[in-house]
Amino acid sequence: MHPSGLPTTIAALLDSIAFVHLPVLALAESGFTPSYQDVWIKTIQSSTAIAGARLTQLPRHTLSLWNRYDLSQRWGIGVGAIHRDKIYAATDNNVKLPGFIRFDVALFCRLSPKMRAQLNLENVLDRAYYASANSNTNITPGSPRAIRVSLTTGF
Repeated sequence: MHPSGLPTTIAALLDSIAFVHLPVLALAESGFTPSYQDVWIKTIQSSTAIAGARLTQLPRHTLSLWNRYDLSQRWGIGVGAIHRDKIYAATDNNVKLPGFIRFDVALFCRLSPKMRAQLNLENVLDRAYYASANSNTNITPGSPRAIRVSLTTGF
């Protein structure tokens, strides 16, 4: 917490694009998004939101990493990881949801100059995790391994 007693949030966003001139890889694109947040309740708000408690749904650390490689002008692949530190389910800080790391992959195909298809495989390792909570007893699990197909077009 800042010496003034105000909540402190520090976040950073780093993105990079690198062109790789190899026979197989035409383009490599990476995104890296770390953040750090240290937010506490400064004064008593209610009987369950007391001074010094951490805010709900607010992890101290998060990290997102995504890499995409275009194998050709038509095909591309991607791999990503998402990390979220532990969070509290409610302002009384009695229930703590554990942190997690989730891995995702994607396959991209350009069907025409204005149309592309995408296949995403989310939570590749099929690990159980908690995505969010509305209270100490209303906790939402994260999605198990899931496949998503999309078709995007421009006009």
